[in-house]
Amino acid sequence: MDVNVRNNLYFDFTETIRRVMWFNRILLFALRLEKEDVFQELSIVALMAIESFDPSRSDDMETHVRANSSKRIVRSPASRSSEKR
Repeated sequence: MDVNVRNNLYFDFTETIRRVMWFNRILLFALRLEKEDVFQELSIVALMAIESFDPSRSDDMETHVRANSSKRIVRSPASRSSEKR
């Protein structure tokens, strides 16, 4: 995929990242995570999701980005460490 196309798609999905963060805001607050750090982490996840998207498996790239971002929040190192306390 061309870098310019990928970057344009990323900017289209920044609102999706914000919605995932809002949906998980209680968890993020409980883990005391900085919003900017989470946004950067989810931006990387979104870029990787855009690169790994397979149109033969799904028709909707936004769903793919949202699912990967949601999984990343739940599987974050901070959420795993809070289970050990």
